[in-house]
Amino acid sequence: MLIKTIASTLLLASAAFVGSAFAESGSGTLTQEMQHIRNATIKVTYGETTFLIDPMLADKGTYPGFENTYRSELRNPLVA
Repeated sequence: MLIKTIASTLLLASAAFVGSAFAESGSGTLTQEMQHIRNATIKVTYGETTFLIDPMLADKGTYPGFENTYRSELRNPLVA
């Protein structure tokens, strides 16, 4: 749930500034960009820093399988 909250917060914060440039004290402009990659994956670039946000960028088997589904005993993500 924490990852979902962080991703939502970043998404809301960056959505307010999409396509804008901000003045950075004494050094020109600071740009921001957001790219939706897949269902739960976004890439946020702020200045020269890029964040890749994906809840499945975890170690293999970190999360339990989805209850009441075929092969629900398998833990997610399925690959390292």
